[in-house]
Amino acid sequence: MIKLLYANRGMSLERNLMRFPVKYFETDDDYTWELIGSSRRNIALVEARYNGTVVEADDFNVGIGGSTIELVFPENYFFDGYIIVGEKNEEYPFRILEEPRVEGTYYVYKVELTGKNKQNGCPGEELIGGKRFSDEYAPVEREMSRKVGDRLRIFYVTLFQ
Repeated sequence: MIKLLYANRGMSLERNLMRFPVKYFETDDDYTWELIGSSRRNIALVEARYNGTVVEADDFNVGIGGSTIELVFPENYFFDGYIIVGEKNEEYPFRILEEPRVEGTYYVYKVELTGKNKQNGCPGEELIGGKRFSDEYAPVEREMSRKVGDRLRIFYVTLFQ
């Protein structure tokens, strides 16, 4: 069977790896691979503000009932209308309500909690500084939306106006 698989499908992973010598390292430190990954990024949150105060880890019901939250990031990466998520992407998605406001070197996004936990709010431990956020998707209308989109939208608007 192994010979048939080799003839029809090529080498297996084990057979392919056996062609190369074993590499031994003189240290047992962590070894990291440098790989080219996705172009999507995770942006670290500077702080979150709810009702005018900075959110702490022991806060609860942040953004309950769709009330607005301010998320502060070190760069302008997200777009109006986007759904962004932190570490618990299925539990606490946030919808960006408008373009960010600049405060010094930071960008302040006005967001609201969406999804199944909208009525319960988000625990403060999910919104403390250092938590990483990424864009998930951008819901749009059935017709051609010019409001919601990403870098392609900026390219289109720049190119055709």
